[in-house]
Amino acid sequence: MNYENTGRELVRCAIFLQMQRYKDAVAVLVLLETYLSSTNLKREYLQTHIYLAACYQAQGQTNNYLHSLEVISSFTTQEAYDAFLLWEFHWLSALREAILQQPGTAPLKIWFSQQNGQEEQKPKEPSIEVESVPLRLHIFALGEPKVEREGTLITRWRMTRTLELFFLLLDRGKPLRKEQIILALWPMRIKKLIRRCVRPSTICARPLGMLVWFPLADTIR
Repeated sequence: MNYENTGRELVRCAIFLQMQRYKDAVAVLVLLETYLSSTNLKREYLQTHIYLAACYQAQGQTNNYLHSLEVISSFTTQEAYDAFLLWEFHWLSALREAILQQPGTAPLKIWFSQQNGQEEQKPKEPSIEVESVPLRLHIFALGEPKVEREGTLITRWRMTRTLELFFLLLDRGKPLRKEQIILALWPMRIKKLIRRCVRPSTICARPLGMLVWFPLADTIR
């Protein structure tokens, strides 16, 4: 195991999880955990234990499952990982429900509660004064959404989703992380992408919003 193929192996394990090939995923994840524990790749180390927890929970391996949850809990005190954790627990919904229902998972239950509380107590974003924009943008959000620039209707967006992203950023009024954007606009996109990932000669997967290409022969056996 080395740095170059860490990302590829994590993608492969995400595919194994979707296919419920837990033994195959664990075989790779154990090697990743051993390698990453001696590096400074904290995010990849966290992701590895999230996937291990999902596998162990599905296999009924309680001790290993609780150990991985302890490692995950140690990251909940660092706000920088909140968005990443929310994204992973969103698509691994079975793991999230197991944590909320089973005993011995109090630290993560508290973290989930805090995240829900922050969403409920989030103050309403102030309205944006479009008149202050030098280009004189006129934004119509009621009925069919549309945007006019200097009195001219913008009809050519690069992609249909670009308009959705425009209104999301306008509503939030601040920069968003990639995980937050995907979670807000296209929560089911990851599952659809993984279902369509197997192709004649390549695999394309985007479980974390990243694009990875590698030969089929080196991925799923």
